[in-house]
Amino acid sequence: MARALGIAAFIAVVLVASAWGISFNDITPTALHAFVGGERTEICGCGFSVHKSVVCVYNAQFFSTNAYIIDDGTIICEAPAFPASYFIDGLPQNWALDVVFDDSSRHYVGDIRIGN
Repeated sequence: MARALGIAAFIAVVLVASAWGISFNDITPTALHAFVGGERTEICGCGFSVHKSVVCVYNAQFFSTNAYIIDDGTIICEAPAFPASYFIDGLPQNWALDVVFDDSSRHYVGDIRIGN
């Protein structure tokens, strides 16, 4: 009985601790056009609502023109127009997508294809 209560308490602590964390499950769409600004990227996960603001960062160089925390599990980012000079090696390219929250914490979300 004591062991069962101990295991249950451990599971409860793990669940509460994971509820405070941030996780990312999905990026939609998985590809953006290279030279068109304003395309929206939806990031799904959890733990976003503990923050007040977010910025999306494409390829560690380009910042979203607008970004919104919709709810605990959804972020919407508007991509900037990416300059042609970054695509001399051709298209499409896979770029890293990160988010930076108001506490300056940076999180890798996944890769996104540019030039679909």
